[in-house]
Amino acid sequence: MPTPESLDVDGLDLTREQLAAALAFEPAEWEAEVPMIEEWFAKFGDHLPAELHVELDLLKARLDA
Repeated sequence: MPTPESLDVDGLDLTREQLAAALAFEPAEWEAEVPMIEEWFAKFGDHLPAELHVELDLLKARLDA
């Protein structure tokens, strides 16, 4: 995850609090998203690039850690 200091937000009308909220990571929210992502991927069948399945598997592994 990027830190607020690593992003160039010049020209954006964001407070520090808004930027922090945008960068917040809530594992429970991502855990809830995984089944929906899997459902979406299933709609593409064999046409979905394998790399996307790999990334999803890596996300699931990080959430289980």
